[in-house]
Amino acid sequence: MTIQNKVFYKPIPYRQIILAVLLIAMIILQIAASQTRSFWEDEAYTGWLVTKDFTKIIENIRADNNPPLYWLLVSIWSKVFGTSELGLRSFSILWMVATCLLTYKVAKDLFDENVSLIAVGLLVFSPLVLTYAHNARYYSIAAALTLLLLLLFYNFIRTNSPLYLIFYVFVGTGLLYTMYLGIAVPLALNLWWFIQWVRDNRKLSRLIVWVLAQGIMLLFYAPWISTLVATAHRNIPSNFASSNWLMGIFLRVGYLGYAYGVGEFLSPLNPVFWLGIIIVAGLIFFAAVKGKQSFWLPVIILVAGVVISVWISLVGLYSLSYWQGLPNRTFFVYPLFVMILAYGIVQLKGKWKWGVLIVVLMVYGVGIFNYFTDREVIKPILIVPWREIMTDIQKTSNAHAVVICTNADFACYYYQTRFGFEPVSPTDWPQLSIQKSPEIWWIQSNLSNEENLTEANMKVFASLQTQYQESGVFKYAPQDSGIAMLKSKFLGYQPYQFRVVVYRFVLP
Repeated sequence: MTIQNKVFYKPIPYRQIILAVLLIAMIILQIAASQTRSFWEDEAYTGWLVTKDFTKIIENIRADNNPPLYWLLVSIWSKVFGTSELGLRSFSILWMVATCLLTYKVAKDLFDENVSLIAVGLLVFSPLVLTYAHNARYYSIAAALTLLLLLLFYNFIRTNSPLYLIFYVFVGTGLLYTMYLGIAVPLALNLWWFIQWVRDNRKLSRLIVWVLAQGIMLLFYAPWISTLVATAHRNIPSNFASSNWLMGIFLRVGYLGYAYGVGEFLSPLNPVFWLGIIIVAGLIFFAAVKGKQSFWLPVIILVAGVVISVWISLVGLYSLSYWQGLPNRTFFVYPLFVMILAYGIVQLKGKWKWGVLIVVLMVYGVGIFNYFTDREVIKPILIVPWREIMTDIQKTSNAHAVVICTNADFACYYYQTRFGFEPVSPTDWPQLSIQKSPEIWWIQSNLSNEENLTEANMKVFASLQTQYQESGVFKYAPQDSGIAMLKSKFLGYQPYQFRVVVYRFVLP
């Protein structure tokens, strides 16, 4: 009877229980975030694209700045789970579960179980993860593939088993077809492999096998290389100014470090922000001092992803918009960042370890609270309540009302059509002025003076004010005044109080 108890009633290790609790907490937080937020601009593009067939998806993606794998997969997913916010975002949440499990496995193999559990905990409660992991975008799947590629690579160099190398080729190809920045991962791994090869044995046979594997990966990616080249030509000018590069790099790396450290829902004017940044910076420094050989493997991938992303943000045509996308575009290496933090925490002695961990989680908790209460928002584009806006218009407007989106935010167009309104923009004004609709709703998305407050748009707006009577102004997605001041001073953004202002006009 005692033997049977040992065989059939073996207790579950407490680490597995903690991991399961963390995964449940992550799923709850991500579902809550999915239900709270409308799609923002890039997600709205996903919502629009997945309704097309595969041929149209490929055609549109070729003209966009991303490879096709995520959109093809989420299109299949949408056939079962729908195209609502939760329907599309659940695909990313599933991949975030995989990311957490892979973070646990990779950190356990490179370090130990204490590091792996703390890394998963930091990942689950990170405000940056709360903001982007559930997005109907490629962020979570890219993070999972990055970790899986690292795990396969580590096991290959440890065992020299060809099976790991075969799967490495397929997963690496999948990552390249998921995001262009994914090239940073195989580049970093190749550098690491070459250093280890030179240091250990320099066997020619191993070099040939490795180079052949990289060639096969490149061969699998060959059908998309022409699209990659065309994308580069379209977004990177042949001649670009090289002045103030040092300041540009400093500001971008600083902004990325800020987002990685405490998320994007904590104002630099808040003392909690500085507490979090100081602790995170200290943990990174302490981890680097204590780091052994395996510690530098995730570091080299993290650095490669950041360097390539920052470089593109400097030379690209849309450097201003790319700047604000640095945190989500480099999300694929963020789990490696939390591994470094977790390693630094574990290296602390005694009560310091738990004290620092508690303080970090408290800072994260403030960021989570701000996320769900729309406080200290760095990027108001993320909190525009498009469902609420269109629902309010639908409830209060008459049957012949016209909704005009000012073309500054694709999410406006997406929700405009999703709620049954005709896709009308300011360019349709000549015809609208003749038809004399009894009611017009003008939706102003305040991206910046250059992108949205164009002369043509302002002329249409002036005509509306002349021919119609304004009967209401409704403001959404406020921007913290302190943050607006800092963004305009240091990042070059045009300050605005609200991301979206809706005007209601009726015939007098």
